[in-house]
Amino acid sequence: MRKDVLKPIHYLVMLSLLLSTALIFSGVTSVIAASIAITNPSFESNATGWTKVGSVSISSSDSHSGSYSAKSSASGGEFQQTISGLTANTSYTLKAWIKGQGVIGANNYGGSEVTAGGNAAAWTQFTVNFTTGSSNTSALIFARGTTSSDVRFDDFTLDSGTSSTPTPTSTATPTPTATPTSTPTPTPTPPTAPTLPSEVLYLKNWKITLPIPKQSGSTSPLEVLQPALNTYSIDPWFKVVHDADGYAVQFRANHGAVSTSGSSNPRSELREMKDNYTNGDSSSQMSWGSNDGKTHTMYIKQKVTHLTSVKPHTVVGQIHDANDDVTVFRVEGNNPGGVSTTAKIYITDGNNTHGYLLDSNYTLGTLFTVKIIVANGVISYEYNGQTVPYTQTKNVTGCFFKIGNYTQSNDSTAPGESPDAYAENWVYDYSVTHQ
Repeated sequence: MRKDVLKPIHYLVMLSLLLSTALIFSGVTSVIAASIAITNPSFESNATGWTKVGSVSISSSDSHSGSYSAKSSASGGEFQQTISGLTANTSYTLKAWIKGQGVIGANNYGGSEVTAGGNAAAWTQFTVNFTTGSSNTSALIFARGTTSSDVRFDDFTLDSGTSSTPTPTSTATPTPTATPTSTPTPTPTPPTAPTLPSEVLYLKNWKITLPIPKQSGSTSPLEVLQPALNTYSIDPWFKVVHDADGYAVQFRANHGAVSTSGSSNPRSELREMKDNYTNGDSSSQMSWGSNDGKTHTMYIKQKVTHLTSVKPHTVVGQIHDANDDVTVFRVEGNNPGGVSTTAKIYITDGNNTHGYLLDSNYTLGTLFTVKIIVANGVISYEYNGQTVPYTQTKNVTGCFFKIGNYTQSNDSTAPGESPDAYAENWVYDYSVTHQ
């Protein structure tokens, strides 16, 4: 009789436990992230699947896992891979581990380039989120160095969708169980905040011209060359700044400043030199041609934060040849004589300052990217990751790139302007290649 009584009770207990479990997890929806294949994500097969740009290599001396990692030894050095087979209008999450100063990111997915990174003293995982466009089924992922020091990348992953952990909807008390012991997850070492422009931008192959006298009473501007440039900063003309978009270098030049002998306009601007140059003479200056059989590119990630009043114009990137500017990105405020909060961005063609209108209503303080590609005598452009339907055909030599802020204001072109009025540009990242 005892067994006949206990058996139904046993079944009732089991049924009660099952119902409690169902109550705990009822109504919970879990969207599981789908992993997207990346060729050779941990660089254990050398650089297979990746395109190398600039000063990069495979490192065997330090890795997050396995035996190898990717290494960049110059700002703009990149490993790139195009991921196909994605779904349009879909969110994706890219993750990778970084040691040193650099970023990971995605581009060519139907939106603006997105990046994440910093200056990590120990291996630290960073995450980038992006959503493909309405007709985009691929994306370019990359690892990019942002300083002259070595930076390593390892263990890329790419997932679509999001994952969620079921949340109990009942306060039913579970049967007590032993609490397992676990190893705490280590907290990554916080990135060290950069304090010098050379810690944000690779400067080994640049010199800078500043809107301040090279010495007291001089009418010539100060130029800072390597190796002094690597430890140089001066407020407010050339210094590190930071906001929600990350760390950048501030380039500022005021209307009443000194200028070079070839121009009446002041500048805080980098001039391309040969990598690891040793002096400022012509043998150290970068010089290339539009028809020299190579492809020359310059990418800049930046924002214009301020313009002068009377003539609110500035240049934020250019190609210069042996004699004059070839083509530049020119920003012109929409409220001359007042305070401009929006502006037009033009591509110039020699002396034609309005060769092509890139943006008629750019909002100051908004991040944007530009890219110039020179190959086989043709100059083409990109704006915010999109190809610009405009090219120029040029046969020029003695060329070099320039980055920063070249204020287009002086007493003859902007009479009545305050000497302290200034234009300012923040540069977050750049890359220059000659291949």
